[in-house]
Amino acid sequence: MQPHFEIPDGETRAQHWSRVSAWLEEVAAGGADAVLAVTHGGVIDFLYRQATGHPLHGSGMLFGGENLARSRFEVSPAGAVSLIAFAEPLATVAQR
Repeated sequence: MQPHFEIPDGETRAQHWSRVSAWLEEVAAGGADAVLAVTHGGVIDFLYRQATGHPLHGSGMLFGGENLARSRFEVSPAGAVSLIAFAEPLATVAQR
């Protein structure tokens, strides 16, 4: 998971992070109380790393959670990301 490794016909991790961080800035500036985003593990990995202080690239770990799980993050107006909940199975969430 190096920043400049490019998936064939895809983008590098650094390019992916650039898109995610631009979206975070847009969300933070939008002033909405809540935003729902349905995404894949790569975006969840970036948000988790931002919230927990893990390096954005490297380590060989992917913090994407399981399929069909909900992770919740809070984004401050300044763009800081906080982890609220990580990889809650949807079956558990639906029972609440």
